[in-house]
Amino acid sequence: MDSQRPVLLCAHRRSTFAAALLNAGYVPLVREHIEQALRTLRHEQIEAVLVDARNAGVDALEFVLNVRDVDRIVPILVATSDETPEDLRPALQGVPGVRLTEPDASPEKAVTGLERIVRASETRS
Repeated sequence: MDSQRPVLLCAHRRSTFAAALLNAGYVPLVREHIEQALRTLRHEQIEAVLVDARNAGVDALEFVLNVRDVDRIVPILVATSDETPEDLRPALQGVPGVRLTEPDASPEKAVTGLERIVRASETRS
């Protein structure tokens, strides 16, 4: 697996998603705030974006729409929970290249889903 597969992870620094990404061969670029994440997206080559909608400090819809303003094709996975607002799923369904996890999916399962959408985006390129 390529050792330089950066994934922008918008989540808390202690997020368990970072370890799951590392275990899968990705380089997690953890950003806690939308502004930091968007700055990274503008200046780094990113293979995918993983946003933890369970992170109370992140408005997932706002973040995804801002990502699409910066990069129209980067695959995005939104990790959801039972606490995720009900209107998020329908709001994101129309945004190209965005997938949502099942509520409270394990980090490993989320990363497996991320790998699938990355592969799918590579075949479309």
